[in-house]
Amino acid sequence: MSFEQNSRRDFLKILIGATGASFVTLPLGCSQKEASKAMQRLSPSSISTLLKRQSFESAHRYIRNTQSLPQHSKEITHTCDVLIIGSGPSGLAAAYSLQKNGYSVLIVENESQSGGTGIKGSWNGISYPYGSVYFVTNEGQIKEFIEAANVQPIIAPEDAVLFNNVLYPDIWSDATISTLPINQQDKDGMKQFRDYLLIDSHIPSYPLEDKLSPEFLALDKQSGRDFLRQFHSPFTETLLNLYSKSSMGAGIDDTNAYCLLNFYRSELGKNFDALRFTFPGGMNELYAGITQTIGSDTFLYNHLAIESKNVQYGTETICITHDDHIVRIQSAYTIMAINKLTASRICKDLTTQQISAMQTIQYPPYITIHLHSDKQLFPDQYMDIWTVDTGDFCTDIICSNAMQRKPNANTSFVYSLYGALPLNKRSMLLDDVLMAEHAYDIVSKLAKTLKNGMMEHVHEIECFAWGHSVAIPSIGSHSGIAQLSRKNLGNIFFAASDNDNTSSFENAVYYGFNAAEIIGNKLRS
Repeated sequence: MSFEQNSRRDFLKILIGATGASFVTLPLGCSQKEASKAMQRLSPSSISTLLKRQSFESAHRYIRNTQSLPQHSKEITHTCDVLIIGSGPSGLAAAYSLQKNGYSVLIVENESQSGGTGIKGSWNGISYPYGSVYFVTNEGQIKEFIEAANVQPIIAPEDAVLFNNVLYPDIWSDATISTLPINQQDKDGMKQFRDYLLIDSHIPSYPLEDKLSPEFLALDKQSGRDFLRQFHSPFTETLLNLYSKSSMGAGIDDTNAYCLLNFYRSELGKNFDALRFTFPGGMNELYAGITQTIGSDTFLYNHLAIESKNVQYGTETICITHDDHIVRIQSAYTIMAINKLTASRICKDLTTQQISAMQTIQYPPYITIHLHSDKQLFPDQYMDIWTVDTGDFCTDIICSNAMQRKPNANTSFVYSLYGALPLNKRSMLLDDVLMAEHAYDIVSKLAKTLKNGMMEHVHEIECFAWGHSVAIPSIGSHSGIAQLSRKNLGNIFFAASDNDNTSSFENAVYYGFNAAEIIGNKLRS
């Protein structure tokens, strides 16, 4: 079967098969084994498309649509020193730190597992990330966090750039730049941009200061593209536009130069002292390890926090379970380790100004597409392929085989296509037909780009939809919006990665530890 030879209608027929069902939609907790069996029942002789997404029904019902709580529901009350809402890296870091210092903690999580965007799939022994892939700092609090999880990261393999159907590794080296089929001015501009990044004083830092210096304020007020124009390198702009869409949620016309410079300095490669770290399947191994360290009794899974407020004794939070039981949690402090849009709707004490700042932050719809293949598409030594050839439909491809601790038998390969969607495509995340069609469009375009017939070896296509996983570092967002949106309110603290109006593992861990330290000091006083 070859995607190149099939029309969109033929593809949908293949998916539909004799049963009339074009795909299977599974909850996040459904195992890959169960998913595979379900797909075999639907279309045993054809490629299957598997759709997964975060739990959203209760959040839309009770938070977005403000539906009243069910009457006569069973109500449960818990008490603790600190309640943490959300079990991504910031929530896990806060919980670990507080527990280490002897405080009682509960974590409420709307999903059936911890980890936020750091969750993974598995196919034929290959672990692959649905969301976050790697990190760039392995010292200080992050090193402590990793050691507490009893896991060992691996140094992430290098990236390559697919340009004119040729792979170029070590793209920023003089040797590679000299071989690119671009003009000399473009090459010189690449080198000038690279050399600019190598000067430490040029690179702005996170976490954000309450007030930026004039130099860094100018970077916040400037788009990435406007900053890059000084280098007169169209190739640099094209490559960094892909990076910005993948890692920052929008292209360089809509993201600030501050974040672009900070993030991309860590992407130059090991030859420029830019090591990255990961685990097989991305960040999940770390989050699973720290979850085990914290202990299962700390987590209340399938619990949606719908209201949190300051009260006389501290804070009170109301949750609803997925089976419609009401849970009331009384705590001295609450840490909101969730995105600011959701936090703005469940925290009842916020000022109008802070709500406005929180709701100014934008989160693009994001779908990752995972191809299960019996043939190799790219060499295993590359973790991330930046697809200059693909234009807008795909930014990069994660090659999960390169991230395993042990090589497989070279008969199974997983490739994950990344790329944020435009803000006006959010409805696609909740529409099975639109998601399946989107997968077809992306996969068929990739097949035409590669021109090697390998796509006929794909056994399964898996999609994972993310609603609010990446905060776009929009122009001007780092000098006012971020600082106001993260401002603590009484006994309620905000500690998510988007505290700086952007998203990174390093930021998340910092703000989790920071909130835990401040609260610990208050509890001791």
